[in-house]
Amino acid sequence: MKNLFVLIAPFYDGTLGQWPVLQEALTTGGIFCLASSAVYAFNDAMDAEADRSHPTKRLRPVAAGAVTRPAAMALALALAAVALGLCLLMDPMVLLAVAVYLVLNLGYSLGLKRIAGLDVGLVSLGFVLRVWAGAEGTGVRNFSIWLHACTFLFALFISVGKRHSELGQLGTHAAAHRASLGALTLRTTASLVWGSGLGLGLVYAWYALFADTILVPYPMMGLTIPAAWFLIGYYMRRVLVHLDGDSPETMLFQRRPLQWGLVTYFGLVTLLLYVFPWQGP
Repeated sequence: MKNLFVLIAPFYDGTLGQWPVLQEALTTGGIFCLASSAVYAFNDAMDAEADRSHPTKRLRPVAAGAVTRPAAMALALALAAVALGLCLLMDPMVLLAVAVYLVLNLGYSLGLKRIAGLDVGLVSLGFVLRVWAGAEGTGVRNFSIWLHACTFLFALFISVGKRHSELGQLGTHAAAHRASLGALTLRTTASLVWGSGLGLGLVYAWYALFADTILVPYPMMGLTIPAAWFLIGYYMRRVLVHLDGDSPETMLFQRRPLQWGLVTYFGLVTLLLYVFPWQGP
C-alpha cells in the first residue's frame, strides 16, 4: 500500500489516465515493491528478537522461526539487486531515488531506528522518495513542492501515530519492542500527532488553493479540503482516543467512516482533474 505513493505525482498532474504514463508509473511502483520488500526482509531479520515481544509481529516469519535469518538476508540482497537492475530501464533519477531509499533504510535497520525523532524522519523521507521517483519515472515536470511537503507530513503523521499507539498498548514493555520508544512519553507522542496532523491539514489547504500546478481554477480544488480535513481528524481521534494507529492498514479495512472519507476525497479529486478538467482561459 505504501508504494501506491509512486502514483501520486502523475495522478495530481492529471496524466495518470494516459496509458504510457500509467505503464511507467506501474513499472516504477513495481520496482519500489521489490526494493521495499528487500528492506522488510532485512529489517525483519534484524528485528526478530524484538518482534517476539510484540503481540502481532511475533507471527512474522523470521520471528516465528519459519524462515531463518540467513535466508531472509539472502532474499533481501536478491530483491535489492533486481530492483536496482530494473532501474536501468528507467529515468536515471529513478535509480537514484531507489538507491537512496535502500541506503537510508539500511542505516535505519542497522541502528538509526533507535534514535527517537530520526526514525520517523527517515520513514517519512521514504514516502517522499516514492513520490519523487513516480514524478521522474513518468516524466511529470510541472510538480509542486507543496505536494512533497504534504507527503512528508502525512508520513510523519502516520508514523508518530503508530508510535503513540504502540507506547499506549505496550506500556513499560514498549522499549523492548522499539528502542526509540524508550525516550518518549505518551504526552510527547500525542503532541507530535497533533502537530503533524495540523501541519498536514494547513499545508494541504495551501496546496489545494494556491499551488500553480493545480489543473483546476481557484478555488475549485478547495472543495476537497473538507474531505481531507475529515480524514485527518478522524484518524487523529482513532489514534489519540482508541490507540488504533499501530496498524494503519487494518484501520483502513475496519473503519467505515475512513473508507467513505477516502472515497469522497479521491472521488472529488478525480472529478476535478479527469472528468471535468479545466482547459484554461
